[in-house]
Amino acid sequence: MLRAATLSSGSTSSGGAANGLSGYTAQNTLNLRAALARVRAGTGICKVACIGDSTTMGAFSNGVVFAGNKPLAFPFQLAKLLTAKGTPATNDSWFGSGNVAPATAAGYTAYNAQVTYPVAGFAPGAIPGLGAFAQASTTSGATLAFTPTMAFDTIDIYFLGGIPAGTFNVNVDGGASLQLVTPSGTHTVQVVTITGVALATHTINIVTTSTNGVFIAGMAVRASATPRVEVYNMGWSAALVSTYAQPTDGTHQYNYFIALPVVAPNLTLIHLTINDIDQAPTTVAVYQAALQTMITQALVSGDCVIMVGNPGNKASWVTTPSIAAAYQQAIYALGAANNIPVLDITQRWTSYAVTNPSMPYGDAGATALHPSTTGNMDVATAIAQLFP
Repeated sequence: MLRAATLSSGSTSSGGAANGLSGYTAQNTLNLRAALARVRAGTGICKVACIGDSTTMGAFSNGVVFAGNKPLAFPFQLAKLLTAKGTPATNDSWFGSGNVAPATAAGYTAYNAQVTYPVAGFAPGAIPGLGAFAQASTTSGATLAFTPTMAFDTIDIYFLGGIPAGTFNVNVDGGASLQLVTPSGTHTVQVVTITGVALATHTINIVTTSTNGVFIAGMAVRASATPRVEVYNMGWSAALVSTYAQPTDGTHQYNYFIALPVVAPNLTLIHLTINDIDQAPTTVAVYQAALQTMITQALVSGDCVIMVGNPGNKASWVTTPSIAAAYQQAIYALGAANNIPVLDITQRWTSYAVTNPSMPYGDAGATALHPSTTGNMDVATAIAQLFP
C-alpha cells in the first residue's frame, strides 16, 4: 500500500536529517502517534516490531558474539530510554531464536537469560519466522520457561499450528495449568492471550503434553492497568532482506508475511542493510523489490520506518563505497515512494573511522560491523525521535 506523499522525503518535524531522520511527518506516523496517545492515556498499548539482523539482536554489544547481549541491544535500550523520558515502555518479550550459535538451549539462554529450559526437550528449531526460528519440542513434558523482569497479569504466547502441532499447558511458577492450548488450522501463526494472572513477577512455563511437535514463536507480557510501548526484538543474525522476504511456500509457511499480521505492530522498524551491503548477494534492484514487499506488509497494521544501518569497516564501505551508497540510495527511494520515514545511522555516524574512536564498535577492527552497547544506545536515541 503506497501512501500519497504529503511532504518531501527530506522533511521532518523531529530533529532533521542531521540526526539521521528524514521524511518524518505527522501524517505518515499517524498509527504510531495514536497508539502513543493511548499509552499515555492509560487506555491501550503500542507495539513496535524491530525487524533486523545481528545489529538488531545486539550481537557483539559486549565484545562477545551473542552471550549476554539481548539486554544490551537497541530495542531494550529504546524501551529504557522511552521510560526514562516519561513514556512507559518494555522489552519484556522474545521472538524466535535470533539464529544464535550454537543453536542449542544453552546457547539461547546465554544470549537471553530470561528464557530457560527447566525440563529438557525444547531448543531452537528449524522453522523460520519473526526473529529467526521458533523454539521446538517433540518431547512430552518438556518445559520452556520465560521470566520477565516486570510485574504482569497478561501473557501473549505466539505459536505455530497445522504441522500437526502438539498441545501444551501454560502455568506460572509451577502452579496449576492456566490453559491447555491446542493449535489448530493449516500452517498458521497463532496467538493465545492469557489474562487474570495475579499481578506480580512470575516465571511462565510452557509444558508439552504430547510427542507431537510444539513450536513456540514468541512471548510477551503486560500489566493491564499500566499500558506500555512494547518493543519487540525480532533480530535474526546473518539475515539478508531475502531471509525475511521469503515466498510463502512449503518451506516458509510461517514467514514474515504470515506472522507479522498476527503481531499487528503499530510501528514496524525494518533494519536490514549491513549484510546485503557486505555480501551484495543480489542486484540492488532485487534487494529494493524484496524490501518493498516487506514495507507493504508492515503498512497493513500500522506505520513503517526503514533504516540505513551503521557503517561497517569492510570493503563495501571502505574500499568500494559505491556499493554501500547504492543500497543506501535504494532505502531513500523506497522511503520517498511509500511516503515513510527513513532513519539513517550511517548519516548520523558518517563512517567507522569517524565513530569508532569515541564510540567503539563491539567487534572493532578490520571487519567491524556491530555497535557496542554505547552505539546501541545511540541507535535507540535516534529511533526515539519517532516518539514525540
